[in-house]
Amino acid sequence: MGFVPFRHIVRLVFLLLACAASSVGACTVPVFRYALERWEAAPYDMVLLHKGALTQEQRKWVDQWGEGNNRRLNVDARDIDVSQPIEDKSDESIVKAAAGKDLPRFELRHPQEQSPNEDAIYAGAADGAAAA
Repeated sequence: MGFVPFRHIVRLVFLLLACAASSVGACTVPVFRYALERWEAAPYDMVLLHKGALTQEQRKWVDQWGEGNNRRLNVDARDIDVSQPIEDKSDESIVKAAAGKDLPRFELRHPQEQSPNEDAIYAGAADGAAAA
């Protein structure tokens, strides 16, 4: 038995790797299906910006659509009184963006985890038609 050339060793290694790779099975559950079924989506943020006390209709709206009350729409609703000191840092940017605009107004925003400082998706007057 003599010396085995290097190129034969390389071919043998590639052949063994190819055989080993072909015998590995794939996962039977698609990753996207696992994610859809088990991961909860981050809720969109619906904000009612107002100055002073809420009307009875506005309070009813915030209570109805408030955090966790309507999971089918994936929206959390809350109100921000711009006449009061702002406690949450993320709310400061919302109030600054709404400065000089007519109040009360609705703003629909992307989930805070995805884009905390992005402009509103929708913004409009807080009347009965917008709340429906």
